[in-house]
Amino acid sequence: MVPLMGRFKGETGERNVLCLMASVTKSGIAIRRWTERVVFLLKKEGRNVGEPGPALCDKNGFVLTSAYLNDEMHDMLEKIQMERGDLIPADVKIREIYKIFQTMRRGVTIQANELNYSDTIINFNNRWRTMQNPGGTASLPMGQLYLDILTSLRTHLHFSRSL
Repeated sequence: MVPLMGRFKGETGERNVLCLMASVTKSGIAIRRWTERVVFLLKKEGRNVGEPGPALCDKNGFVLTSAYLNDEMHDMLEKIQMERGDLIPADVKIREIYKIFQTMRRGVTIQANELNYSDTIINFNNRWRTMQNPGGTASLPMGQLYLDILTSLRTHLHFSRSL
């Protein structure tokens, strides 16, 4: 469980959100290990004391922008494209197609469809996308608005573990 704190798109004020994820995915991504490494670095930098700040920030403690994260991802993907054309063909326009948050969300949804997950499970795990759309909570079914995190634990873990 990873706690997220701060201001979230489409909402007012500060919020705490618990993000449930498997420790390791089916494809071998060690989510827990990488999360613990981030926590270790935050402690090493002394950022575990006092007012909480962003985990992904510049040297002055300011949150990294989507534009900055996109540039970093684009640079890495372009390097892969140059070194391994079999993975990303030369005609793929990386900077036009890939955006850090959109790409990850789309990838998870595509993978879930490939695994033949029901629309109910996919929509359940894509509630972040629904919340970020204009209208936010008004477009969610009432059952999802009042969903207790304990009752959804198995669904969240099964979804993240299988990808």
